[in-house]
Amino acid sequence: MTAAVTDRLPGMQWVTGLSVLQRVSAGLKVLDSGECRYIDPIRSLSHAHYVMHLHQGHCCARYEMAMRYTLEAGS
Repeated sequence: MTAAVTDRLPGMQWVTGLSVLQRVSAGLKVLDSGECRYIDPIRSLSHAHYVMHLHQGHCCARYEMAMRYTLEAGS
Protein backbone atom coordinates (compact mmCIF):
# COMPACT_ATOMS: atom_id res chain seq x y z
CA MET A 1 0.00 0.00 0.00
CA THR A 2 2.85 2.40 0.75
CA ALA A 3 4.28 1.85 -2.71
CA ALA A 4 0.97 2.89 -4.29
CA VAL A 5 0.94 6.14 -2.36
CA THR A 6 4.57 6.83 -3.23
CA ASP A 7 3.85 6.19 -6.92
CA ARG A 8 1.05 8.74 -6.93
CA LEU A 9 3.08 11.35 -5.07
CA PRO A 10 6.59 11.29 -6.54
CA GLY A 11 9.07 13.22 -4.45
CA MET A 12 6.58 13.84 -1.64
CA GLN A 13 7.05 12.73 1.96
CA TRP A 14 4.44 12.31 4.68
CA VAL A 15 4.81 14.61 7.68
CA THR A 16 4.61 12.57 10.86
CA GLY A 17 6.24 14.86 13.44
CA LEU A 18 3.74 15.62 16.21
CA SER A 19 4.99 19.18 16.77
CA VAL A 20 4.68 20.01 13.06
CA LEU A 21 1.18 18.55 12.87
CA GLN A 22 0.13 20.49 15.98
CA ARG A 23 1.40 23.77 14.48
CA VAL A 24 -0.43 23.08 11.23
CA SER A 25 -3.60 22.27 13.14
CA ALA A 26 -3.34 25.48 15.20
CA GLY A 27 -2.80 27.50 12.02
CA LEU A 28 -5.84 25.97 10.35
CA LYS A 29 -7.98 26.76 13.39
CA VAL A 30 -6.94 30.41 13.17
CA LEU A 31 -7.88 30.49 9.49
CA ASP A 32 -11.37 29.13 10.25
CA SER A 33 -13.76 32.06 10.09
CA GLY A 34 -16.23 30.42 12.44
CA GLU A 35 -18.94 30.70 9.83
CA CYS A 36 -20.72 27.41 9.43
CA ARG A 37 -21.84 26.39 6.02
CA TYR A 38 -24.66 24.13 7.16
CA ILE A 39 -28.05 25.19 5.85
CA ASP A 40 -30.16 22.08 6.40
CA PRO A 41 -33.21 22.71 8.60
CA ILE A 42 -33.47 21.69 12.22
CA ARG A 43 -35.55 18.49 12.21
CA SER A 44 -36.50 18.01 15.84
CA LEU A 45 -35.93 19.22 19.34
CA SER A 46 -33.24 16.61 19.93
CA HIS A 47 -31.53 17.68 16.68
CA ALA A 48 -31.63 21.28 17.88
CA HIS A 49 -29.93 20.32 21.14
CA TYR A 50 -27.29 18.36 19.24
CA VAL A 51 -26.61 21.31 16.91
CA MET A 52 -26.35 23.69 19.87
CA HIS A 53 -23.85 21.35 21.52
CA LEU A 54 -21.68 21.24 18.39
CA HIS A 55 -21.73 24.98 17.73
CA GLN A 56 -21.67 26.41 21.26
CA GLY A 57 -17.99 27.31 21.06
CA HIS A 58 -18.39 29.89 18.33
CA CYS A 59 -22.11 30.83 18.53
CA CYS A 60 -22.66 31.00 14.77
CA ALA A 61 -25.91 31.47 12.87
CA ARG A 62 -26.50 27.71 13.05
CA TYR A 63 -26.42 27.89 16.86
CA GLU A 64 -28.89 30.77 16.78
CA MET A 65 -31.20 28.80 14.47
CA ALA A 66 -31.19 25.84 16.86
CA MET A 67 -31.82 28.11 19.84
CA ARG A 68 -34.80 29.72 18.11
CA TYR A 69 -36.15 26.26 17.30
CA THR A 70 -35.96 25.19 20.96
CA LEU A 71 -37.67 28.39 22.11
CA GLU A 72 -40.48 28.00 19.58
CA ALA A 73 -40.91 24.28 20.30
CA GLY A 74 -41.17 24.97 24.03
CA SER A 75 -44.05 27.42 23.70
